[in-house]
Amino acid sequence: MTGTAPSRAPLQMDGRRGTLVLVRHGQSTWVAEGRFQGRLDPPLSRLGLEQARRTGAWLATPGGPPGLGLPTPPHEIVHSPLLRAARTGEIIAAAVGVSTGRASVPLRRADAGLVEVGMGAWEGLTIAEVDARWPAEHAAWRADAQGTTPPGGEPLTAAADRVRAALPGLLGRLEAPAEGPGGRPWSIVVAHGGILRLLSFALLDLPLDRFWILPFALAAVTVIDVDDGRASLRAHNLTEHLVGAGRDALPADAGDDPADAEAGLRAL
Repeated sequence: MTGTAPSRAPLQMDGRRGTLVLVRHGQSTWVAEGRFQGRLDPPLSRLGLEQARRTGAWLATPGGPPGLGLPTPPHEIVHSPLLRAARTGEIIAAAVGVSTGRASVPLRRADAGLVEVGMGAWEGLTIAEVDARWPAEHAAWRADAQGTTPPGGEPLTAAADRVRAALPGLLGRLEAPAEGPGGRPWSIVVAHGGILRLLSFALLDLPLDRFWILPFALAAVTVIDVDDGRASLRAHNLTEHLVGAGRDALPADAGDDPADAEAGLRAL
């Protein structure tokens, strides 16, 4: 179905200050196969586990990742309850805990508002299968995700509303003072490509009809600052911490190829 969503008022952030570090989950077994995931729950692949480990090690660097200037530890790690995001968040939390001498960061919790956009009848099918059975609908969704909903799926506007509903809690908990001189409170959000787009769009006040303009690679890091109630994009889609995380970084029988991750990049 197609249609035009009503305009939304800018997100009210009430003079808040802090940083959200957005992380897409590592490669799942279905991403490796080019399958739509949506609300279904495949685990991380072996490559995905390695991507999560490298992301955790990078975010746990004393003083923050190079060039980002963030104190350690983060205030909390919030993740989608789906396994691929929860496991990525768990691995990151363990790395941060080791780096700071803590068993874990102060909070690691699941947030149902961060569950991936539901893809209805397309979930579990490969991109080729969807294209064969729903060629017109698939092409329309690729061109206009706001105006096209997969059969039985979740309208993008509905997903955007629940993400916006989750944001006041995320931002409100950033009010606690950061550790270390000159630091700023920051939190890590581990979720899915579609959800991280919607979260970024809500913070940056971007229109949903431009949904595809922000890529979110697997295990990539994006940094959004909030100062005096205004959000700004400091860094987007950082992947340098993943260099070498292909076959050369895994056992010979890993069975994952970095090209598979790119093939599934836009499969929600």
